[in-house]
Amino acid sequence: MRKLLQVLTIVLLVLSAGALTLGIMLFGKRELLKSRTQSLEKAIVELSALIETPTDPEQKPASFAERDVAEVSDKVIPEPERASFWKDYPLYLEDADKPVATIRREDLMHYYKVDPISGKPMKDPATGIMITTGDGTMDATIKKVLAAAQYELDRLNQTRHQLGRVREELVNTIQALNEGKQRLRQSLSQNTDQKNTIAGLEDDKRQLESSVASLEEEKTTLQDDVAAKEKLLQDKEEEIKLRDETITSQRQQIADLKKGSGPGGTGMATAGIIKMEAGQKGRVVSVNSDWGYVVLQLDDVALAEIDTMREAMTKANTPGFPSVELFLKRGDTYVSKIKLVQIKRDQKLAVADVLVDWQQAAVKAGDIAFF
Repeated sequence: MRKLLQVLTIVLLVLSAGALTLGIMLFGKRELLKSRTQSLEKAIVELSALIETPTDPEQKPASFAERDVAEVSDKVIPEPERASFWKDYPLYLEDADKPVATIRREDLMHYYKVDPISGKPMKDPATGIMITTGDGTMDATIKKVLAAAQYELDRLNQTRHQLGRVREELVNTIQALNEGKQRLRQSLSQNTDQKNTIAGLEDDKRQLESSVASLEEEKTTLQDDVAAKEKLLQDKEEEIKLRDETITSQRQQIADLKKGSGPGGTGMATAGIIKMEAGQKGRVVSVNSDWGYVVLQLDDVALAEIDTMREAMTKANTPGFPSVELFLKRGDTYVSKIKLVQIKRDQKLAVADVLVDWQQAAVKAGDIAFF
């Protein structure tokens, strides 16, 4: 019996030592689990203060200016076509300062559901097992935080998706703006070129108007000159007509006188009238305006005609110099009438008085003498 008690005592001592060792080891594990649990509780409480409480979003209509997507042309469009980007825009994503899912640490400390009356953990009536779910338990609190975190993640993903749409719209707007600015630069450049062209055309217009004004003045002056020339021409034509009539009359008188100088005539040859053929007789070589006479260079035909008449006057014993009257012209313009008073036969020169009554213009060297 004694030996049995000794064996049992030894066994109890060994078991006690093992129990003490296991107790010491279990205490260490307990402290580890306690510290870990407290750290998790603290982290969940702090995390809940950063997560918004799940709420049903309030659908608000977004009435913002839509982007003009109509083609750009020179036509004014009162109501251009516009994009519908803001139609389904979730405006509630911009709501800030929403309530957070704040929890109490005490809710995390209750693993079992506690009876609010007795303050003791509640058991499932059917199974007799402690209830670990429901309000006021750690499970319900953690699920509340998980639901808030899932709501926050969904909201974050939705925001990311909406940011992608906003980025696409922003890129399209930037491209349209860049293209519009480029077209605007081209239009401004063309406008500048057109303004320069218009300014040049305006200068040309002013110059042309000035030229037209000058031409109008010149035209008026020329018209006045033409009118004066026409008046002068008309006067000259009348004068020439009168002179032609006078010449015709004088030629008729000469013809009559020639008829009277022949056999049985009246002796008109003694008056010194010369028989001359019509045509050019010479050219003026010098003019003396002070004394009113000119020097002519006579043609051979004119000299022969004058010599013939001088011989006739000699035979008829008619004294004096033959009376020879010639006309002067310059081109087709009548100048004056002259009368020969002296001849230098060897030099083919003749001196003639200018008949002032017949003068229409100043006599000049080079004028043609004709009969």
